[in-house]
Amino acid sequence: MTQDYEEYTMTAKSTLAYFLSELGMDLQDFQLPPIAALAFQDDGLGELCSRSNASPIGNWNFPGTNDPLYLGKYQEVDVIIGKIPEGAPKAAIFIEFLLCLGVNRIIVTGAAGSLQPEVPGCSLVATTSAIREEGTSYHYLDASEVAQASQDLLQRLHQAAIRAGIKIHSGPTLTNDAPFRIPISKIKHYQKLNVLTAEMELSALFAVAQCRGIDLAGLLVISDTHYGDREIVAFSEGYLQAQRQAARIILDALCKIQP
Repeated sequence: MTQDYEEYTMTAKSTLAYFLSELGMDLQDFQLPPIAALAFQDDGLGELCSRSNASPIGNWNFPGTNDPLYLGKYQEVDVIIGKIPEGAPKAAIFIEFLLCLGVNRIIVTGAAGSLQPEVPGCSLVATTSAIREEGTSYHYLDASEVAQASQDLLQRLHQAAIRAGIKIHSGPTLTNDAPFRIPISKIKHYQKLNVLTAEMELSALFAVAQCRGIDLAGLLVISDTHYGDREIVAFSEGYLQAQRQAARIILDALCKIQP
């Protein structure tokens, strides 16, 4: 499914143009490199910025966030680095704004809970598709459609992981925007269906990308587990190491020129 041309009361382009005009900027004069690496958490953002030697773009925060955008360079390729807002609706708006500025290849990273014992805390998971238990995606894709990652970016993530000698898992996620309202019975149901993770945004982001005709993928870092005795590892050294590995893989996947 690609972008439709029905008229809407608001558009990302007009809204972003207004915000930028308040900063004394013109939308037409402010275009970005086509690739972006985005993180939901500060740790992931810091790792992406450090590896790409990124600096803030201007001295203002990007519209809709409390954070600036950053411009980095990795393997001589310009890359946008940003902190994407948590929660499906705001994350989708952030992606829409980036598309207005010329971005069309995006990999996001963030924390997720594992549903499977073979995916322990601090693991990395390249998400293939997402079960849609949030509301945003249904405004971009029909209910019958599958929200899924870019196959090209998934392949690049796996190739980058092999080059780095880092193990990553691959499989579907459950996207649910009410994490404290997921009953154990539902977790058990999706465990039987070999769903690997649970998080709050990816089905919406996949839907935006499919609707708008761009490439988007996600590489998740396991911060907690939902099997056996629930374990939280979000502040452990192993988790921070996994964040560093994720940043390396993402930037290599986005920026390495393929043979």
